[in-house]
Amino acid sequence: APQGVDPARGRALQAAAAAGILTWQDKPFRIEIERRPGATDVDFRVRWTTHLEGAQLGRTDTRWFRDPEGDTGMQVQDFVLVHRDPFAPDRPLAVPKVELAAAHEMGHALGLPHSDSDRDVMFPTNTARSLSVRDYATMAALYSLENGALVPRTVTPP
Repeated sequence: APQGVDPARGRALQAAAAAGILTWQDKPFRIEIERRPGATDVDFRVRWTTHLEGAQLGRTDTRWFRDPEGDTGMQVQDFVLVHRDPFAPDRPLAVPKVELAAAHEMGHALGLPHSDSDRDVMFPTNTARSLSVRDYATMAALYSLENGALVPRTVTPP
């Protein structure tokens, strides 16, 4: 839970973050959430902050790598959620917005880019309450690719 936050609010924020992350449950694989301080056997931790750049409610930094066998992989370096309102820093961020931000950031943690449709969880300013058909399709397409496959960029004519 965020430091310096009332314990009840901290639990509500943790629950909202967990619910947002679990939006992707079984799409394409099982997600497990541990609430153990100091656990070392985790893929990434949620880090809380009072603010990020601009009006961001979350940020996920990933690192792509190639292992010794030549397979490509991705590792989450940082998964950050905001717990204060970026437009009114003296106010806490509404718990439902934390859930939406966590769902969006988990999409990035799974490898998805931003979407250009405001109906998608992966739209930069997510307001979607559930995954869209397009969110599902993008995830399915991403995880159907062979590990390490190179996908050419689509060039849009002028």
